[in-house]
Amino acid sequence: MGIPFEDCSSSLKDIILENYIISFTTWLLGKDDLSILSQQSGSVWETSLNIITLNEIYNINNIEESLKKEIKRKSIATVDWILSKKNDINSNFTQWDNVTWDTAVAIQSLLMCLSEYSDDLSQKQKDNIKDATFKGCLWLYSKFSQWELNTKYPFGDADISRIIGVLLKCYNTDADLYNKIKTHYKENIDPSDDGKWLNNIVMHLLYKGADKLDTGSDLSIINKNTKYNWGDNDYFTTSDIVDSFCIFYKNFSNNNIPESFDKNIIKYMEVAIKQSCIKFENNQVDGMWGSHIDTIRVVGSYLLAGSLVSIHTKKKIIKPEIHTIFKAIRWMCDEKQRFDDGSFMHTMFLTVFFADTLVTVYKYWNEADKKILDVYDDVVWSSPARTTPERLERLSLEIEYNQLVGANLKLVHSHNLTKIISGVTISVLFVSTAILLLGLFSNYVTLDQKIVIGDWVSIFIGTSVALGTAVSFVIKKFFNN
Repeated sequence: MGIPFEDCSSSLKDIILENYIISFTTWLLGKDDLSILSQQSGSVWETSLNIITLNEIYNINNIEESLKKEIKRKSIATVDWILSKKNDINSNFTQWDNVTWDTAVAIQSLLMCLSEYSDDLSQKQKDNIKDATFKGCLWLYSKFSQWELNTKYPFGDADISRIIGVLLKCYNTDADLYNKIKTHYKENIDPSDDGKWLNNIVMHLLYKGADKLDTGSDLSIINKNTKYNWGDNDYFTTSDIVDSFCIFYKNFSNNNIPESFDKNIIKYMEVAIKQSCIKFENNQVDGMWGSHIDTIRVVGSYLLAGSLVSIHTKKKIIKPEIHTIFKAIRWMCDEKQRFDDGSFMHTMFLTVFFADTLVTVYKYWNEADKKILDVYDDVVWSSPARTTPERLERLSLEIEYNQLVGANLKLVHSHNLTKIISGVTISVLFVSTAILLLGLFSNYVTLDQKIVIGDWVSIFIGTSVALGTAVSFVIKKFFNN
């Protein structure tokens, strides 16, 4: 395969379509005539997410008609399989695998088939989709209303955020069905329900994510500097929430929100989207965030947020940095992980999200319309002159290390000098002692005492040897340490 994006005469969008979108679409569709590849593992959420992504590909203008027909045919064939996997709890509730996230994407995929391929679905399929949506949405909001009491899931806030997209998809596909769901919930499940489903879910997520040092318990004091954090370095959850906020924001911009909500919710949401993207920018390392799935998810959410126009300023809420996006795309498309068969490391869930992200790049990144050589040129000029946070920290540590090495050398030099001075001092003491003893000899030894001179000489020699040995031992000890 070589280096990605080698054809300098083509636009990045054309390269992505011809070399990547078509190949991973073929891989996702699989070789079986009546099913897509993810069904072989029995995974409902992967299959549902596949259908959602394939629907996005289906709506790309430049896709060949033969591939579109195959997408439609297999998507319709998958409807009955997804419906067969649901679990009816009672007359009110149905769910998939007892997981909010899985149930949400399953319903969303069914609604996409209903809205996109309605003319090709049988009446029974349409009725079954509406019934599953009705009971599934009741179950989803029921789980949300009890979330802090007895609902525990691995993804937490990501599960909740998925409900936003499902409710809006339901309203946009069949407004009457959406209103019937809410009416039934109030009359048969929770008479105290206020009917502000979307408002309650969005406000819950905003409150969970807002830095309490900024807002305390009062969301009304949120400002443009309020920070949001849905789990330290939990890029998957943050990306899911940003996606859901973007869907809500776009619906609001098109006057397509089905219920009343807090008058400031759009202001809060705009701040949350922008601050989340700033967090993405600050935490990236060479266009990557955490694991493979984190990077793939962040790129799509970052670009989706970059497509939003503020209803207040009429300007882009955030403008994604070109060099960051391109590095991430270049990394994702590298031959070491994007394989010849179109898959991402032969792994279904990574390929599903990889496909969704590249489709987002194709649809929403304006830079992708340019020739690849122009994109490279823009990347070079837009690369920041400032250092990255990681490089800044590394250089600071190198400087600190060098300073410590210098200080250590000074200590070693000082220690050696102390040894030398100590050795010289002891030697001087030895010589002084020897001279003192010699003086004593001269004072006390007379001609009449010649008989004892030998004894004194023996004492002098013995003392000198003892002192010399002691001095040598002490000096050796000093220098060895």
